[in-house]
Amino acid sequence: MDYNKRKITVLAAMAELGEARARELMEYLGDIELEAAKKCLTRYYRQGLLSREWGLYKMSERGYERLEYLQDIMQ
Repeated sequence: MDYNKRKITVLAAMAELGEARARELMEYLGDIELEAAKKCLTRYYRQGLLSREWGLYKMSERGYERLEYLQDIMQ
C-alpha cells in the first residue's frame, strides 16, 4: 500500500476510534497485521501525530491537521 494511503487509513481509523491499542486498530482495519499496526502507531507517535499513554494511542492536534492535509492532496 502506498505510504500516504496507509497513513490516511490509520489516522482516519484513529480519529474514528478516539483511542486504541495496536490490537484494536488491527481488528478495526481488518487488513493489517499486528506488527504492522504497532509499527504504524509507533512511527506516527514519534512524528507527533499521536499521543500515547500506557500503550493507548490517541490523535494529537498535529495528527488531525496532517490527516486533513493528506486527504486534501490525495483527492
